[in-house]
Amino acid sequence: MKNLIYLLILCLPAVAGDTIQLMNRKSGDLGADRPAPARTAKKPGLTVSQEKVVTSWALKADEALNLTVTPHKAESKGYWMTVDASAFDRGIVLPLTAPGAFVRITPEPGLSGVEMLDPANLVLISEAGESFSNGSGMEKMVSAEQLERAGGKRLFPQGSAVFRMAESLGAGELVLFSENMDYNSGRRYVIDVFERGSDFGLELAAGNDTYMEGGQLDLSVAFTHKGNTIAPETLSASLIAPDGAETPLAVAAGRTELTTSLQNATATGTPGLWEVRVSAEAVIDGTLVRRDARTAFALVQPTAVFTGAVTVDNKPEGLITELAMDVAEAGRYEVRGILFGTDDRGQLKPLAVGNTADWLEPGQTALAMTFDRSVITESGLRAPFVVKDLRLIHQDRMSLLHRQETAFRITRK
Repeated sequence: MKNLIYLLILCLPAVAGDTIQLMNRKSGDLGADRPAPARTAKKPGLTVSQEKVVTSWALKADEALNLTVTPHKAESKGYWMTVDASAFDRGIVLPLTAPGAFVRITPEPGLSGVEMLDPANLVLISEAGESFSNGSGMEKMVSAEQLERAGGKRLFPQGSAVFRMAESLGAGELVLFSENMDYNSGRRYVIDVFERGSDFGLELAAGNDTYMEGGQLDLSVAFTHKGNTIAPETLSASLIAPDGAETPLAVAAGRTELTTSLQNATATGTPGLWEVRVSAEAVIDGTLVRRDARTAFALVQPTAVFTGAVTVDNKPEGLITELAMDVAEAGRYEVRGILFGTDDRGQLKPLAVGNTADWLEPGQTALAMTFDRSVITESGLRAPFVVKDLRLIHQDRMSLLHRQETAFRITRK
């Protein structure tokens, strides 16, 4: 029976050398219309193979595949601030909406020789004016040795202090001081406050996990209380480049859906992992509520694009789908997609993954995915076929250049 199906497939003429077009990209898809050479150098010492690799493997027809990209949603119940040593003499206001907050104080990255912040030297003043010193206002203080075992110097660099505020301090605006430290040293510290028991939160999500240089960054922000969205009185946002450069984002009053162009912010052409930071504040029933959240996205440069033409050939070795490309920068590129076939009830089912990688020079060229004939035959699925989750990857730059949830449809006459 399998041999009969094999012969029938070979005899069908409809896809021999046909040229079709990629579908239009939809919301959530990634891609560019024109390529451009990268303006930044590749990582030094990185070597990649120039050998062509073509693979294909079967998928189970009943395998549940979620091909819709769902970017990470950051949920924060805390905030952070950067202060210098003199602030520990003046007093640092820490607004709290619930007792028992966790506090982490770490020296600002890049500093060396920072004096150790001993929690025993910290003094906390409750909103009622009661003073807590010598560690009396803190619980679960963590030693330097415990911090080293928990996260090492990356999470807890030398000079860090971590503690939980005592429940007896309550909520409201607490004030933090430190005794026995050099207030004029100019050293800077980052204070992170996490209120695990609070009913207030801040949610932040980007519309995508990858953006093309010059595109539109869309953000959604939700300031919440017991799951209900409330309007913050102040809202600010900024973009942080891979090199640490910060660009403020304009935020209209009362807006929680933010859209901004990446054209100016990324004019330096710095690809890599970018960060978005958002701060929100409101006074609720006389209590100041502050929340900070951050999320990240990858910024890529369109060093190659699909032109839209797809040549489909039904050959003995398999179903070959060749995608025309315009390449602006030499490199090793990978094309990958998932082939779906139609079952006896007319339903699309996962069939196989096709994957090809090769070194490409600048100019008009193509990469082809081959879906193995034996895999198609053994699946029992037939046309129409649909290729989904189509991706183009610049391997030696580790950049995702194209991602399309539904890419093209293959039919037979």
